[in-house]
Amino acid sequence: MKGLGQDTAKISKRTAQAAAKQIVAEPFEVLKNVPQQILSSEKQKPTALEDFPAADSDKPAFVPDKEAIKEQDLRRLKDLERDLNEIRREKIFKNLQAKITAGEPVYLEEYPELTTEQKQVLRAQAEAVKIRIREEKVAQGKVLEEPVTKPSRKFTGALKGIKGKVERLKRKAEVLIPPSG
Repeated sequence: MKGLGQDTAKISKRTAQAAAKQIVAEPFEVLKNVPQQILSSEKQKPTALEDFPAADSDKPAFVPDKEAIKEQDLRRLKDLERDLNEIRREKIFKNLQAKITAGEPVYLEEYPELTTEQKQVLRAQAEAVKIRIREEKVAQGKVLEEPVTKPSRKFTGALKGIKGKVERLKRKAEVLIPPSG
């Protein structure tokens, strides 16, 4: 019996996954038939309740309310739409992960449908890929050169010492003295 329950669970899981894949492949096909399904369920009487004989023939059998059926159908429709959006979001997430792994630049601001957790994961992955690429370049000998900046002015006077100060003062004095003549 234990194996039968597990098999049933596996079969139902596969069926649900196949339905989800079909919905992703053809997202609007499901929505095309919704009005017909809702209207047909209203026209048909529930046969499951009529099959069982009532215990008391005086009491009428329970008949679901039309409004309740509509609400239930709408809830199912919203659940399906929510599942579709989740599947689309996961598909986008996987595509972005593939792009980041390939080293392509990805701008997460262009994808508002992603959750903050997904965006954080993608940022972390992008940072890891940058580090990996940098390490590969270092290993290959293509070391990135640091940009050369101006030397600091603070250390020039200290390195030259008193001799440098004297030379600067001479130049100042030479500039300030006008030529004779």
